[in-house]
Amino acid sequence: MTLLFVILLLNNVLLSYSIKKNLLSYELSRRQSEECFDLTIEEKVNNAEFIFSGTVREVRYNVDKKAQKASVEIKRIFKGQHKLTQLFLSEIKGRFLPIVHKVCTVEGLGLDGLCSSHTRVFDTWLFFTNPVDDKLQLNSSLVRLSVMSIASIESAVADSDECSDDHFCQYSEKCVRSAEGKFECRCLQECSLVGEAVCGSDGVTYVNECFLNRTMCHAKKHIYVHNFGPCVCNFYFWQAETRDPCATITCYYGSKCAVEENQPSCVCEDDRSCEAYDENEDINDVQSHYHKHEYNSVCGDDGVQYRNICELRKRQCIEQREINVKVYGLCGGRELCGSGGNMVRNECEMRWSACSKQEDVYHVHESYCELEETKKINSTPVSHVTEKTLKTPAFDGETFWGI
Repeated sequence: MTLLFVILLLNNVLLSYSIKKNLLSYELSRRQSEECFDLTIEEKVNNAEFIFSGTVREVRYNVDKKAQKASVEIKRIFKGQHKLTQLFLSEIKGRFLPIVHKVCTVEGLGLDGLCSSHTRVFDTWLFFTNPVDDKLQLNSSLVRLSVMSIASIESAVADSDECSDDHFCQYSEKCVRSAEGKFECRCLQECSLVGEAVCGSDGVTYVNECFLNRTMCHAKKHIYVHNFGPCVCNFYFWQAETRDPCATITCYYGSKCAVEENQPSCVCEDDRSCEAYDENEDINDVQSHYHKHEYNSVCGDDGVQYRNICELRKRQCIEQREINVKVYGLCGGRELCGSGGNMVRNECEMRWSACSKQEDVYHVHESYCELEETKKINSTPVSHVTEKTLKTPAFDGETFWGI
C-alpha cells in the first residue's frame, strides 16, 4: 500500500508540473505575440546583409539565461556569399576551405523582441543576420525551411532595390544593372597585374586572386585559393586534386577504364584488336604456324564458335557476361581440319585416318585445309575442275566449314 501511495503521489506531482509548464509556455507565447512584431520577407531581405540556411549543431545560453547563441552549419547562402566567405575564410594546414558546410556562431537568439528566435539542436532555419565585430547577429525572426519560404526569399533577393557585389550571384560573378533596369550577374572583364600570386585548388598558379576569380567565373566551377604564392609540389595537395579519375571505377569481363571529357567509363577493345592476333606469322611456314595455333579456334560454353580466344574475350566484354572455353577447337557436330590438309567429320574420324595411314595427324587451324584445297584447284587443269573439286571450306565469320 505504501508503494502504491508513493507512485500515485509522484504521478500527481508530474501531472501538476506538466500543466504548469504548458500554462507558462502559453503565457510566454501570448506575451511574446503581444510585445513582438514580425517583418515581411521583403523587409527581412533588405535589412539583412547575410541570408543563409543552416542546421543548429549546438545551443549555448548567455549568463542571464535569456539570450542564446548557436553553432550553425551553413547549408546554402542566399545573400552575401562573397563577403561571408571573406569573413569566415579559414586556413587549415595551408588549405583554404569554402564557406559552405562551415560551422559559424550566430548570436542574438532568444531575445524578446523577435517573435521566433528560440531554437534547439538539429533545427534547420533560414537565418537573417548582420555582421557585428566579426560575428553574426540575428536581426529578424527565424523562418522555417520550406519550398515556399525558399521561393519567397529568392524572389525577394532578385527584386531587391540594391545590387550588392554578390547579389544572388555565384562563381564570383558581379551584379550589375542592365539598360532595362534588371539585375544581371556578369564576369569580371579586367584584372590588374598587381598583387600576390595565388595557387588555386585546381593546381594552377594565378597572377593574383582576381585572375583566379575570373577563371572560376568563366569556367562556372568553384576554384578556391589553396595557398598564397605559386603552387608547389605538395604530395597531399596533388594527391587530393589530381587523383586518377579511374581510381574509383571497377571494370569487369576484360573491359578497361578510359577517360573521355573528364568522365571515366569502362570500354571494350576496338574491333581491330583481334585482327593482329596472328600477325607477324608466316602463313607459308605451315609447321611453325599451325603447330603453334592448332587450337586457335575455340568453342564457348554459350555454344558459339569463335575464331580465337581473343574473339571470345571480346564478346564477353561487350555482353558483360562470363563466357568460358568449352572446347579448344570446333564445337561438336562440325568438321575438323587435319594436318594432312583434309576436312574430317569429327576427332574420331581424324584418329582413324591417322591410324590407318600410320601418319601423325592432328587438328590444325581450319584455314590450312582451305590453303591446301586452293593449291589443288590451282594445280588442276581447267577441263578437269568439277563441282566436287570446288567444294572448298568457306569462312562464315565464326568458323570454317564446307559449303
